[in-house]
Amino acid sequence: MALVGQAQTLSKLQDRYKDYNESESHSELLTRSVQKIVQSPKKFDQNVVSIGSEDRSIYSELEKEPHKNFTQICPPEKYRKSEKCQVCNISFQLLNSSKNCQFCGKCVCKECSRRTRRDPQNQENQVRVCDLCHYQILYKRIVESFFKNKTEKDKQRTELNEECEKKKEDLYKKQKINEEIKLQTQTIRLKYAHQIEEKKNKISEMRDNQNKKMADNQGLKDKIQKLQIEGQEQEKELTQLRSRYYELHQHKNDLERLLEEKEEEFANVKSQYESIQKDIDKKKFQSQQDATNFLEEHPRSKSAMRYQVSIIDYNHINSSINGNSKSSLSNQKKKNKKQRKDQEQQSGYCNKTNCSVF
Repeated sequence: MALVGQAQTLSKLQDRYKDYNESESHSELLTRSVQKIVQSPKKFDQNVVSIGSEDRSIYSELEKEPHKNFTQICPPEKYRKSEKCQVCNISFQLLNSSKNCQFCGKCVCKECSRRTRRDPQNQENQVRVCDLCHYQILYKRIVESFFKNKTEKDKQRTELNEECEKKKEDLYKKQKINEEIKLQTQTIRLKYAHQIEEKKNKISEMRDNQNKKMADNQGLKDKIQKLQIEGQEQEKELTQLRSRYYELHQHKNDLERLLEEKEEEFANVKSQYESIQKDIDKKKFQSQQDATNFLEEHPRSKSAMRYQVSIIDYNHINSSINGNSKSSLSNQKKKNKKQRKDQEQQSGYCNKTNCSVF
């Protein structure tokens, strides 16, 4: 990783070095353009446009400020007079009038004195200047800025060269270290190749065992999931059985209550039956006594015979009533016994299921 970082830094430094070379070539172009400007001052604007955006910004800043050499305006006494323009050598005419530069005092035409600059004594006033003075000011400023940039670029170049040399030395050292490490690793591999193979085989066996254990664990997990599903189903069945048990228990309690009520009713009916039977026995005994008394008094009378027949019929009816009541009671007892047996069987089944569940 360290080598990769060093290589990246080296590539960055090389890119910066290329940029510096490009800037140096650009500075050479600037020097050539400045020389052309000195030789042909009328083509100054075109050359400035061809230099670049940064140089144009410098040019615009230099246009605003007055130069240090021009501290005073040339007085009118020192104006030079001539019949031709001292810049382009064109003769003056009616359409081409002569003007004087306020800095050098030369006689110049309109085209060569279109520029204006600030008065060094009064910054608010604008003064006419010839192209030569204007270009001299700009040339000096451009040269100064150019040499400043050149010195800065030279410093950057020396710094980059030093950094490149340092990085190269570090890379050379690290390459040697890497070569030594490679040789050591090769010797170690040759020495411990057999052991490495054995360890690889062991690692493969361990991985196979681990995969088998993972498969077994997966099978156990599947079984556990199945058991959990079965347990959930059994829990549902348990809940259903419990609800059924509670229903049967309630039904049993209801039946026991009904049985108690029926037993109470049976006891009441039995008591009523016994009281009625006592009354019948009393009436039977009295009728027999009356019949015996009547027969003793009137043994041959028809009325006595009829009375005896009615008594016999009465006794037969009474006996039939008693038999019916006894048969109904026995039937009710049998029904109660059957209900009790059914309840006991149901309660026994519930107890068995409950015990198996719990």
